Amino acid sequence: MEEDTACYDYIRAGSTRCMIISRNEVLPQDASIDIVRCKIDNVCGWSSSDKLSQGAIFLVEPSRGRSINSREWKKVVDNFPGGVSFNLYYCGVIILDKKRYKQNYIINF
Repeated sequence: MEEDTACYDYIRAGSTRCMIISRNEVLPQDASIDIVRCKIDNVCGWSSSDKLSQGAIFLVEPSRGRSINSREWKKVVDNFPGGVSFNLYYCGVIILDKKRYKQNYIINF
C-alpha cells in the first residue's frame, strides 16, 4: 500500500535503527518495541508483549470507518496496565507507563 510505504519512509527518516514488523514476525532477542501502529481491534494483543519498552507508544487507528467508537476505546484503555491515553476521535495514542496511574483524555477539535 502506498500509505504504508509513506509511513515507513517517514519513520525511517527519524531513526535508521527502526525496524517495521508485522505482529506475526519474531523479534531478535535483544530488540524492544518502542512504537506500535495498529488497528483498534488488534491493540490488546500487543499490550501484553514482553518486548514493549517502558514508555512505548501505541498509535491506534479505527478498524473500519473514519473514527474510533467510544465503546471500543474504553475497552482498549481498560485492558492497558497503566499510562496515559488520548482519544483523538480519528485515532488514539497510548503511552505505556506502568509506574503511573491510568489517565484518559478525550481531545475535541
